[in-house]
Amino acid sequence: MEQGQKFRLIRKQRHLTIKQLAEVASSVASISDFENGKTSLSNDNLFKLLRYLRVEYNEFFDNDLLLDKSFQELANDFNKAMFEGYV
Repeated sequence: MEQGQKFRLIRKQRHLTIKQLAEVASSVASISDFENGKTSLSNDNLFKLLRYLRVEYNEFFDNDLLLDKSFQELANDFNKAMFEGYV
């Protein structure tokens, strides 16, 4: 499944509209284009949106990416920092 498709599925599972997410980061057009596979979001915007959706890397990115030990360590550090204020 493509990242945009996966993102749309998560967004819909959480009963959120693109407009609601655009208030957090990016724009309606860019999120829509991302979900439809036309473009990608900047890492900054994607991370903001994933944080808002409360999605961890291992839920969103392919597990193949997590096989690289340095990437996995970075992802773990990011997830710890991202959710510190929510626990």
